[in-house]
Amino acid sequence: MKTKKIGGFLLFVVLFWFPVLLQGQNSGPAEVTGRVTDKEGMGIPGVTILVEGTNVGTSSDIDGNYTLRIPADVESPVIAFSFIGYISQKIEVADQSRIDVVLQEDVRLLDEFVVVGYGIQRKVDLTGAVSSIDSEELRMLPVAGVDQALQGRASGVNITHNTGMPGEGVNVRIRGVGSINSSNDPLYIVDGVPTTDALRTLSPNDIESISILKDAASAAIYGARANNGVILITTRQGKTGEPQIEFSSQVGFQQHGSLTPMTNRDQYIEMYNEAAENDNAFITNPVLLRRLIDDDLAASVPDTDHMDAIFRRGAILNHSISVSGGTEDFTYMVSGNLFEQEGIIHGSSYERYSGRISLNSKLNDRIRLGTNINMSRSDNDIIGSSGDGFGGNGGS
Repeated sequence: MKTKKIGGFLLFVVLFWFPVLLQGQNSGPAEVTGRVTDKEGMGIPGVTILVEGTNVGTSSDIDGNYTLRIPADVESPVIAFSFIGYISQKIEVADQSRIDVVLQEDVRLLDEFVVVGYGIQRKVDLTGAVSSIDSEELRMLPVAGVDQALQGRASGVNITHNTGMPGEGVNVRIRGVGSINSSNDPLYIVDGVPTTDALRTLSPNDIESISILKDAASAAIYGARANNGVILITTRQGKTGEPQIEFSSQVGFQQHGSLTPMTNRDQYIEMYNEAAENDNAFITNPVLLRRLIDDDLAASVPDTDHMDAIFRRGAILNHSISVSGGTEDFTYMVSGNLFEQEGIIHGSSYERYSGRISLNSKLNDRIRLGTNINMSRSDNDIIGSSGDGFGGNGGS
């Protein structure tokens, strides 16, 4: 009799108290509705709404409304709201059956600016094909000019060296080759002024920003000159405050890679005589180079390591100094740069001395005066690149 009473009591607990225990795991509502809007009160469609820690979720409709069912086995459910361009939010459900959310714009993404031909635009509003280069990265590279620093750092822009000589220029091609007879070089704009040799004369330390206009829309700004693309360069300007002195120095070396080992004097004579004998040259001229082995004439032939005589380890030096400052009505910046590069071939070298003066004055709220003066001088010791002696090109 007691056994029947105990069994009945356990059945009562299972039937009546177990559902209550399950409900206690999630005391909140089974379904949550609401609306997702921006700070202007406009509904945001396509917002991802997810119960944190699960794969249960939904998205807002065209008006920003949503309905989300909360799983019964989730304790203290939290709903996460996320959308591209906005800051994500997490809200604890508790006993709320309706949750309205206002998403804030992510200023870090929307307020990135890109310099274009007609001013500055927010990156989010830009529709053309534009690449921008980080100026801090350019200053860390031990290169002679901005053209070499751009190599491999902008999509759609192909930069190749003409030769390996120090100070030698590069070919810049945006969207490939557009003409067979005409020039394929892009248009360079430095502080609003078109120029043809900006990349070699400017020091990377003087660059504030670089933007590359790659699509055909740039022709609407600069006309036919922009058929091959446009490279916009903005130089550094003085800023209000106490005088700031900056100095940077780089020292490095460059050398050739792995080369094919060359023969010495005895190896060359041996191979030359074997080739001559195989060619039956000794039949018609018995005293041909065989004498170099048979007598003491071999000792008179120079035994030179031509690779060592041609190549060297070249040093690279890059020193820059700048002074900037100013007041609310007048700012200034004066900079200088010395770049020296020894070629890996003896007798080749490149030196560049450049300076820049930037002055900006505010006369009143409507009139501003400014000037940018760029000075550059370079000395280049060139050795013929072909090395065959043809056409007066003696090579190394």
